[in-house]
Amino acid sequence: MAERYITKDVPSTNWGYQTAPQESLNGRVLDLSRGKALGGSSAINYACWTIGPKDDYDYWAELVGDDSFRWEHAQRRYKAIETYEVDLPSQFQPVVKPKGEDHGLSGPLHVQYSGRLDPKVTTAVELAESIGFKRLDDVNTGEVRGVGVYVIMINASMATAEIPIEFPRLHMTESVKRPLPLSSKILRRTSASLLIPS
Repeated sequence: MAERYITKDVPSTNWGYQTAPQESLNGRVLDLSRGKALGGSSAINYACWTIGPKDDYDYWAELVGDDSFRWEHAQRRYKAIETYEVDLPSQFQPVVKPKGEDHGLSGPLHVQYSGRLDPKVTTAVELAESIGFKRLDDVNTGEVRGVGVYVIMINASMATAEIPIEFPRLHMTESVKRPLPLSSKILRRTSASLLIPS
């Protein structure tokens, strides 16, 4: 089961692109992983939908002095943009129990669990619980201390297309500029997946 988490680090599945050192980040180089497979980067990134711990949102609000960053406001915004799968097949019931009141049910982003639950996942969650980890019936309620099953941003009734996204301050290295079979605008652009109803 663990092999699925290292795909990004295998040279045969990742082009290994990086940015040039970024002046605004004290010279740090950023990872620009790109998948070497049909489907591109989705072959290595899993498209997980994770919203993080509520404590982080409250901390950010305090840090910047703006209550609109608080968890309750962030959760309201997440609910507005997601259609979260809460009616699950029985195979998920032992380890996944999302509640409609915690999620949006009619937003533009379709968030769902994979079509089948690998039995190893159930075993892993039960094992973690047996040694003292708290089981999370839903990992996207702002409570992340424990073990649970993540949802994905892939919908079987949708197709993907690439759209250009501007990143004007991202400086690419020559090694990134050369191998990509895109226009010269790659110096200022990258791509992101957009879900389009089929």
